[in-house]
Amino acid sequence: MPKPVEILKVKIDPFTWDEVRERLLYLLNKKGKSQVATINSEFIVQAQENADFLECLNSAQLRTADGSGLLIGAHFLAARLTKIPILRQIQAFFKLIWYIKLSYIYPRIIKKPIPDRIAGVDLSLEIIKLAINNHLSIFLLGAGVGVAEKAALILQTDYLDLKIAGTYGGSPRIEDEEKIVGLINKHKTDIILVAYGAPKQDLWIKRNLKKTTAKLAVGVGGTLDILSGDIQRAPIFMQEHGLEWLFRLFQQPMIRFKRLPRLLKFLRLIYHQRLKTD
Repeated sequence: MPKPVEILKVKIDPFTWDEVRERLLYLLNKKGKSQVATINSEFIVQAQENADFLECLNSAQLRTADGSGLLIGAHFLAARLTKIPILRQIQAFFKLIWYIKLSYIYPRIIKKPIPDRIAGVDLSLEIIKLAINNHLSIFLLGAGVGVAEKAALILQTDYLDLKIAGTYGGSPRIEDEEKIVGLINKHKTDIILVAYGAPKQDLWIKRNLKKTTAKLAVGVGGTLDILSGDIQRAPIFMQEHGLEWLFRLFQQPMIRFKRLPRLLKFLRLIYHQRLKTD
C-alpha cells in the first residue's frame, strides 16, 4: 500500500478503488475496530482550527479523498516552482488556477499523487456489497428525521440480502450516546454508517466505536440523504469531471453557499503552503 499524502497536516491514503476494496476487506477481517474517514477540502480547513478533529482524521484506519479538491490540492502541492520569490508567487497562482481548470476539462491530469476520488456514496455502496458478501449487518445513524429509515427501506428493496441492524436519526449529543450505543449493540451490529457531518460524525466514532459490537464505522456525511432519495445525485459525466458540487449547489443553494468560504480558504491555504515548501 502507498504511503499517505499529507495536505496541510491531514493524511490521505492515495488509494485506487481496487486498493480501497482490499483495505476495507482487510479491516473487516482483522482483529480490533476500524474507523474510516471520508475527507474533503472542508475537512482540511476545519482540521486547521480543531486539533481534536485533526488527530481523529489522522488516526483513522482508512482516510479516503472524497472530493476533487483534494486531488487538485495534492497535485498542486507536488508541482515544481521557481525559487525566485516574486516569480514563485505568480507561477504558483497560475498553476493553481490551471489545475482547477484541468480538473473539469481533463480530470486524469490531476490524478497524481492521489489516483482516485472516493465519493462517500460510492464508498457506502461498496461497503454494503461487502456486508452482503460477508453476511454482516449495517446500522444507519444520523441525517434528518426519518431519512435513515427511508434509506434503509430503499436499500433493503435494492439489496434483498442486506441485513439492516437498525436505524436512528438522533443527534450526536453526548447525552444521547449511551442510548444510541445500546441500540447498535442490541442487534450485534457489524458496520455503522454515521451521517452527522464533519467533525461531529468522526468525533462520535472516535468516542464510541470501542463501546459497540461494530468492527467498522464510517463517517458518510450527506450519503443517507442521497440513498433515501431526498437528494438527487449528479449525472455521471458531472461526477467524472468534478462538477458534482455544482449540481448540489442548484439543489441546496443556501446550504452550499454557506460552505463556499471554506472552499476558498482551502485554496488560499494550499497556495501559501506551496510557497513555503521546496
